[in-house]
Amino acid sequence: MDFRAVAACAFLLVLAVGAGCRAHREQMARSYVNPALRLPDSMVRFGRSPFSYRPGEPLGDFKLYFDHAPGAGRDDKFEIVGVAYRLRRSACFQRSGGKLLCTTCHNPHQSQHGEAAVERMTVACRSCHEPILDRLAAGGRHSASSDCASCHMPKRRSQDVVHAVVTDHFIRRQPARDDLLAPVAEMQETPGNAYRGEVVPYYPAPFPQTPENELHAAVAQVVQKSNLVEGVRRLSAAVEKHRPANAEFYLILADAYREEGQMEKALPQYEEALRRDPSLVAARLQLGSALRAGRQPDRAAEGLREALRQTPDRANGW
Repeated sequence: MDFRAVAACAFLLVLAVGAGCRAHREQMARSYVNPALRLPDSMVRFGRSPFSYRPGEPLGDFKLYFDHAPGAGRDDKFEIVGVAYRLRRSACFQRSGGKLLCTTCHNPHQSQHGEAAVERMTVACRSCHEPILDRLAAGGRHSASSDCASCHMPKRRSQDVVHAVVTDHFIRRQPARDDLLAPVAEMQETPGNAYRGEVVPYYPAPFPQTPENELHAAVAQVVQKSNLVEGVRRLSAAVEKHRPANAEFYLILADAYREEGQMEKALPQYEEALRRDPSLVAARLQLGSALRAGRQPDRAAEGLREALRQTPDRANGW
C-alpha cells in the first residue's frame, strides 16, 4: 500500500479516538486532493512547523487544502490516496448531516473481509435506503442483491498508480457504464499538460475570509505556477494590503516575480523578507542568485557568503 495512505489512515484513527467525531470528520476533509500532480494540494500555514499540530486542534488552523477549479476537466479525478475526497463528493455524504463517516462501514479495530464486510456495508446502506430499495426491487427496477457496494462503490483502476485497482468511495446512484478496470495510460506531467488555472480552497469549508487566508490562497496560485499571472497580481495586492509580519510571504512573492521575469520587482521583496527575518537563508540564497543573474556579482557574493556563514552545509550556496 502507498505509504501516504497508511499514514493518512493511522492519523485518522488517532484523531478519531483522541478527539472525537469532529476530528474524524475533519480528517476526512484533509484527504490528499492531488498527491501525484502539482497544484498544490495542501499547504502548512506559514509560521507552523510540520510537527506542531496537536490532536483536537481544528485542522484548518494548521494546514489548508486546495483543489482544481470546477469545470477544469479534473472533476472526476480518481487517485489512489483519495478515498475521503471521493466520499465527500457523494450525495449520501453531503446529505447525511455529518453522520456518514469512515467508521460507518469500517471497524477500525477489526479488519473485515468477504461476507462479513459486505454485510456491514449493506446494513449501513439499508439504514437509509431500505424502504425505497425494497419497493424498487419488488417492482423489478432494482436488483435484489444484498451487495450494495459492488455496484454503487465499484473497484476501479486509479489514474495516478495505473496498475492498482482500489475501491472508488464515490457512491454512485447508477452503476458505471464504462469498464472501470480497463487499462489506463500512465501520464507523465510535463509543462505542456500540467494544470494551469485557478487553485480553489477545498478545506476548511467554507473558507473563512481572513487576511491570513487571503494571503495563503494567493500563495497557492503561484507556488507551483498553476495560476502564476493572476496569482502574482493577487499576492502582490494582498501583501500590500495586509503587510504580513511573516517573511515567507515576501519570499514567495519575490520568487513569483522572478518567474515572470520581473527582476526589478523581485529584488525589493527578497530584501524585505530578509529585513523581517535575517535568518531566512532561502531568501538570502535566492537574493544572491537573482543579483548574480542581474550582473551584480559583488552584492551577490556578499549575500551568499552570509548564507554560507549561517548554514555552511548548504551545497547550493557554494
